[in-house]
Amino acid sequence: RSHRAVLRLIEFMPLDDSVWNKDLFIPTSDIMQRLPDPDRWEKLDNSSDHSAGPARYFRNSSTGQRLGLIEAVSHHFCDSCNRLRVSASGIMRPCLFSEEGVFLRPALLSGDAAEVKALILRAVSCKPGSYKQARSGAMHMSRIGG
Repeated sequence: RSHRAVLRLIEFMPLDDSVWNKDLFIPTSDIMQRLPDPDRWEKLDNSSDHSAGPARYFRNSSTGQRLGLIEAVSHHFCDSCNRLRVSASGIMRPCLFSEEGVFLRPALLSGDAAEVKALILRAVSCKPGSYKQARSGAMHMSRIGG
């Protein structure tokens, strides 16, 4: 609290079919009810904060503490997602659920700024309308980048 850190939590997501188990899923509504004094958490309007990303933010009225919840399953946010993912191998993916992507590494290593920009714009133009359009269920979270 003294550092004004914002805790962000993300729902368990069906990224890798081999580990996805709906019985392990906890919706954010349950998370909110499990917090101490759940009635003291007020939803913040972050619609004007374009850097906020997919998280919905809450503030505790007595402590001022902020909490961000990313509701990847219970409240799809694909239409407002402003995130791209870059893996350690240099692949930029337009969506957390995408296996397809653009290979940025050669352009980055060559210093070709125009090519880097073109590749990023290509990745942005490939953003799917929903996670179901991109989801194959074969990608493990550790390979995605974030």
